[in-house]
Amino acid sequence: MKKVYISDLHIGDGKGKDDFAFDLELTDFLNQLINFDCDELVIVGDGLELINSSFAMSLELSPYVPDEKELKEDLIDSIVYKHPDVFMAFREFSKRGRIVYVIGNHDYYFLFSERLRKRLVEILGGADRVKVLPHYFDPEMKILAIHGNQFDAVNRLSINPRNKRILVPFSEYMSRYMFRYFDSHLMNADVPDHILKDYHNVSPILDVFQWFQYIRELYDLKLNLLELWSESFVRMLKTDFSKAWLRANYPYLRVFTGLFVNRFGGMKLGERIVRLIMDLRTVRRTDYLFKSAKKFLGAFRDNGFKSIMDSRYFVGSHGLPEVIPTEISGCVMGHNHKNTLRVVHVDGEKKFYANSGTWKPVVEVIDGSNRNAFEKRIELSYVIVEKERNGFHIEARQVKKLNDVKL
Repeated sequence: MKKVYISDLHIGDGKGKDDFAFDLELTDFLNQLINFDCDELVIVGDGLELINSSFAMSLELSPYVPDEKELKEDLIDSIVYKHPDVFMAFREFSKRGRIVYVIGNHDYYFLFSERLRKRLVEILGGADRVKVLPHYFDPEMKILAIHGNQFDAVNRLSINPRNKRILVPFSEYMSRYMFRYFDSHLMNADVPDHILKDYHNVSPILDVFQWFQYIRELYDLKLNLLELWSESFVRMLKTDFSKAWLRANYPYLRVFTGLFVNRFGGMKLGERIVRLIMDLRTVRRTDYLFKSAKKFLGAFRDNGFKSIMDSRYFVGSHGLPEVIPTEISGCVMGHNHKNTLRVVHVDGEKKFYANSGTWKPVVEVIDGSNRNAFEKRIELSYVIVEKERNGFHIEARQVKKLNDVKL
């Protein structure tokens, strides 16, 4: 039995922030899975790019998730129209193997619209071959697949404690706010066209502070993009959404941020606040997804498992994963765009954590640099799990691509 896990394809409608450009590679990959006798393909979140679609950008900027009545099939059809060969390849694969589509944070609209879920199932191959789920426990291989944004406060849904309505993720609101109030400055700046897309691919997002300085020096820009971005960011922190989000996720920071944003504002404050939130998330120093996976797998005993099964991590998911640590042999996630495979030892038993990486370009600080140099990384990643007589054979694979190399 063979199963393949991919994630973070971010296939979009070809407009705005969509820069998926690997139709040929993905089509070939899906055809190879047929020849490989793959029994099941699991897409571990963010297969489609919905929150940055032209439809989403046309919506009124709101703190809350869209109403189900607003979410129509056209949202999916516009993506299929842009990538016909890819979806034909998905349908061909579904004739031989099953497809499980796990929902992430860039496609969370599926959580709130049965109409969208049905349309996706139809497009990928039909209800007898395709499932769309908030998380997926495979009883055959005892593997839990979950996107991972649930354990990242900036990228998960949360509930406004005052009216109990569901707030959009902080990252989504920030992205759409900046699209309205900052992106025009970048589009009007005298820089190459690819810079706008690179800006949206900076990872982690908080490294935009260094990236703007890098771009300004590289292209000798007169316009101070960093200052403009920071001013827009501080204005965003004063919105009703930011106040509600802080109450829901960091209630002990609310007074601090309110005092300093209202009294001071400005570039340095924007950076300090956002760095403080980053430090609290511990994203920069630890692999928080690996730690979350270990809790599912039982490495932190009962207390660890109880902490990861907190309902605040699963807003909109229609319930918690129906699992217990002794039943789980492995955990596969996506979200952080880093292809990973690690062993987890639990009471003498070998379990595993894998991350299926991404098919989206990532702009990041060059390893070992002084944080003033960036590069674009393209790694088309996936994970293969094959069940053998005495256990599993697991591989984390990636195809690396380099752009703009001069020979």
